[in-house]
Amino acid sequence: MAQLDTYLKQMLENDGSDLHLSVGSVPKIRTSGRITPLSDEVITATRMAELLQSITRPERWGDYLQTHDLDLAYEIPGLARFRGSYFYNHWGQAAVFRQIPAEILLQHDALPNTIRTGKTSAVRGIIESSSAQGMRLMDSSIAAQLNAGNISPEEAYMKAANKDEFKKFLPTLEELSEEMPDQA
Repeated sequence: MAQLDTYLKQMLENDGSDLHLSVGSVPKIRTSGRITPLSDEVITATRMAELLQSITRPERWGDYLQTHDLDLAYEIPGLARFRGSYFYNHWGQAAVFRQIPAEILLQHDALPNTIRTGKTSAVRGIIESSSAQGMRLMDSSIAAQLNAGNISPEEAYMKAANKDEFKKFLPTLEELSEEMPDQA
């Protein structure tokens, strides 16, 4: 088991969507739009290198050390897949991991042929009509997360493909001004 798996599993157990790691800081997770500490262990430069290198092929690790930038996918078999982004900040090495779907498209008889023949405009209709098989559009998933209270209206709007559908959930200028203290 990679050393990083412990943090990723803790993130999932706490319903987190992202794991943030940085030299000189404690591990943090994003849960419902809020960043919170995952533990009180301050990550040293040595520990950060161990964590990141434990899931990175040697040639990719070398690229990261040269370019200070690396994107990758990582899987804990049977649990979840993650997209990782390694970078450097003012304090040294850093990374963010986000859980991603383990299965991108559910098998549907018409889907492979539709994609193969370049009729991609029909994919949306196939997905919409296949909800009984577990398929759904990204905006449908975002709406479900918003309705469940797992994400904020602002985060839903930012991630949505059809932003007009999510504008109605955003606070109005009038509502924002009511929340602001008087400047008198």
